[in-house]
Order: sequence, then structure tokens, then C-alpha cells
Amino acid sequence: MIAARQVLAEINQNRKVRLVADGPASRTTAPYEYSPEVLAKIRERLHTE
Repeated sequence: MIAARQVLAEINQNRKVRLVADGPASRTTAPYEYSPEVLAKIRERLHTE
């Protein structure tokens, strides 16, 4: 149990350091954002209605 807490804390710290140093792993849009392709489709549908 103690070893697991120590190992998980070290892994979490390394992930945080890597995130700060390298930035996010991908440049995908967040779940609450729309991609440019989706926005274009929405605008197209609005113009046809």
C-alpha cells in the first residue's frame, strides 16, 4: 500500500512536469468546442433553412 502511494505520486509528478515542459499531447478541440468543419456544416444548414 505504501509503495503504491509512493509510485503513483512519482508518476503523477512526472506527468505534470512533462505537461508543463512539452505542452498538451495533441491539438484536438475540447469537448465543448466545435471544429471548423462542424461550424461550416452548421452555417450551411442555417443558410438552407
